[in-house]
Amino acid sequence: METERKKYGVGFGGAKLSGTFGGDGDWAQEELCFGFVVENDYYNVYRIWSRAWLVTK
Repeated sequence: METERKKYGVGFGGAKLSGTFGGDGDWAQEELCFGFVVENDYYNVYRIWSRAWLVTK
């Protein structure tokens, strides 16, 4: 997660993600988001993912 944050930036409207989904730069901006899914609790299989999303204020 830290590698992704360094690569794309953090916070609302990260510099490297700006404009990738057509955000207007004010009300709708791109942001780096993370997710965590338990795929199999018995075998301790987990998935952590990151994705750029167009979010609003």
